[in-house]
Amino acid sequence: MFSIADSHSFPIVLLSEPELVEFGMEYRVRVVPEIYMTAEPGTSQLNPLHPKTFQVVDNVVHDVTSMFPDQLYHAEAAEVISNCWKVDPLIQTFLSKNGTLSQILEMFVNTTIPYITSLNCTVVYWEDVLLDAEINVSPSLLPQRMLL
Repeated sequence: MFSIADSHSFPIVLLSEPELVEFGMEYRVRVVPEIYMTAEPGTSQLNPLHPKTFQVVDNVVHDVTSMFPDQLYHAEAAEVISNCWKVDPLIQTFLSKNGTLSQILEMFVNTTIPYITSLNCTVVYWEDVLLDAEINVSPSLLPQRMLL
């Protein structure tokens, strides 16, 4: 797995390099992109309280799943830079009404999982998102644990 992220940009131009996936498939390299949507620095971080956020997320997920045919989609959702979220006026209002950043991340995860799985993908998150005691991912959205 590799990460499509750096601290200052979104360094992938979707649909422009199909050879990357073809090369990986030819050499039996599993290419599973990890798209950072909640950990970007500064004010570029996606705000789950903003009405347009989930349309942007759906567009990015659609383009990435079209470009990378693997059934796994690494949705990241970890390493939220809380100070970046806290400068946003919508988030400030939410927090002033006793909301928490964990609730915002929970909203993000619970809203994105259904769309990603609707594209016949298995969503991968870092374990700290799913195991955090303050982030309650709806059990109905998670696959049943397979027992050996």
